[in-house]
Amino acid sequence: MKALVFLLLVLPQVVSQAPVVVPELNPPLRVSPRITPAEEPVLREGIALYDQGRHDEAITRYEQVLKQNPDSTAAMYELAMSYQQKRQFQMAIDLAAKGAEYSCPQLPQFYALIGNILDGQGQVDKAIDTYKKGIALNTPNAGTLYLNMGVSYSSGKKDFVSSKAAYKQGALVDSNYPGLHLQLATIYLGQGLKTPVLMAFSRFLVLEPNTPRAQSAYNAWRAMLDNRATPVVQPVSPLYDYVHSPQQTFEGDLTQLDAALVKSKAAAAAPGKPQIQLLVDQVDNLFGTYATIQPGNDKDTFLWKYYIPYVVEMKKNGFVEPFVYYVNQSTNLPGIREWLMAHPDRVNAFLQWSRTYGWPDKATVDTTR
Repeated sequence: MKALVFLLLVLPQVVSQAPVVVPELNPPLRVSPRITPAEEPVLREGIALYDQGRHDEAITRYEQVLKQNPDSTAAMYELAMSYQQKRQFQMAIDLAAKGAEYSCPQLPQFYALIGNILDGQGQVDKAIDTYKKGIALNTPNAGTLYLNMGVSYSSGKKDFVSSKAAYKQGALVDSNYPGLHLQLATIYLGQGLKTPVLMAFSRFLVLEPNTPRAQSAYNAWRAMLDNRATPVVQPVSPLYDYVHSPQQTFEGDLTQLDAALVKSKAAAAAPGKPQIQLLVDQVDNLFGTYATIQPGNDKDTFLWKYYIPYVVEMKKNGFVEPFVYYVNQSTNLPGIREWLMAHPDRVNAFLQWSRTYGWPDKATVDTTR
């Protein structure tokens, strides 16, 4: 059977004739006003032009907004993104640094944009330092900073231990950022781990069930449940040397968890049952089995503090069935669409529970393992 392939997220490599210089990043003490009804359609038009690759035209729209409202961080961010696409990197960084002086929803993105450019120019250490400065501000929605930092560690420094730790730390402070779980799952895939792959993809598919990258994630999720060959990560080197060292899995003893996963499909088998019902029964039984396994010395690991309690609680609340149907929504399994249309209340109750689930405090989890 052909192995599934996942690509590690790699930031685009950019080259500038002169190294960029980052101005001093001042504390976000200024306040950005809300977008006005007059500005909103102009910004939307600019974003649409940007998406079409018409960056010069997009820039005129953002400049129009800033002419009327020089403190519009929304326009600053979009303009800085356009400068980046036009390879006007110093202009992009200068504008992002200005935007970073405001307490605003775009604050993490300003730091991420600066770090992205630095990383692309090969200034990886400076990029990581920029991400850390943004993280230190404790802003909401900082997942993008942890994600980019993890990518810088892996692609720029080949430091997959720090990369995985960054993704875990990000998931603890921005639990609804799907890319963090996707990246964790990708590393777990490369390590040949079973239960961690299933857990990370389960969380990712709840957050992002119906996108192009979700299809690959779903295929890997099913591969784990079907006990098929462990997928691999490309490029293999230098990740290969890291992931094939048994001393560097950092996820604790997976023996009982993996054994339960391997046995789960056969345990749920029953003649005549529809495939989707077999899958529901398998996952329901598996999550119930996880509830009976004791973590022992691994109780503070990310897997046992973060993922396992989530699926165990899902089972206790009777949400496994809507979970399985929801993450299968883009598949061609018979009965999926009909069930989802017939049970919107159950799906919405599950999603509401998931959105408000009490994730552990970051201080209680060992993200270095």
